[in-house]
Amino acid sequence: MRFLKKLQVASLTILTIATATITTSMPATDSLTIPQNKEKAAPTDPRPVNVYNMPELSSDERSLFGGRKEHVYGEITTEGFRKLAQACGLGPSDVFVDLGSGLGAVVLQAAEEFRVRRSCGVELAPSRHRLALAARSAAPAEVRERVVLVEGDIGASETAGLLMEKSTVLWLANLLFDGPLERRIAVLIEASPAVRCVAALRPISGGLDGFELDKAPVLCQMSWDWHDCAIYRRREESS
Repeated sequence: MRFLKKLQVASLTILTIATATITTSMPATDSLTIPQNKEKAAPTDPRPVNVYNMPELSSDERSLFGGRKEHVYGEITTEGFRKLAQACGLGPSDVFVDLGSGLGAVVLQAAEEFRVRRSCGVELAPSRHRLALAARSAAPAEVRERVVLVEGDIGASETAGLLMEKSTVLWLANLLFDGPLERRIAVLIEASPAVRCVAALRPISGGLDGFELDKAPVLCQMSWDWHDCAIYRRREESS
């Protein structure tokens, strides 16, 4: 876990430089291109890759982080993902995919803490993707070599390619996704036979064919508050 602690400091430095120098362009990289509240205390996880504790930004400053509705951007915290991953039984035999991976914290945590065989993230916003690449570059080699970060549309062909490559556990931060996007993603998931478990910020519109939704949601810490997460598990085929 020492790397995650170092990542906190490194990410905070990156975010400070980025927000202070809006007109400075991001460096080029060799990347692969293809809220309901609970009566709980506010999250205290200081992980700086969660941008919820950033100062109020102008629209130009927010555009640095890119993406539609970037002004409400947030992430699951380290503790929140730990609880969710444990509920999914995430482990070394899994191939994990984060659909909408933002700054890459969850992807790196899955690789380092849960020792997954491979950890992948897909992010649409180029600026967030570049920050995720910087975080991956700072990771130990044995973590870095198991992390794949893709800049692309989570409802498009690049995602389909990742899902079809024996991906087993997915995380979908779909709180702000519209119905058509959720259905495109659902079709990709349903066509991916190795996927055994899907965790989402809210139940997926229309459900997932071949999967059962857990009756009890998992209450997880988010950057903005606590939130019930949905877990889908693939139905076992009857003999």
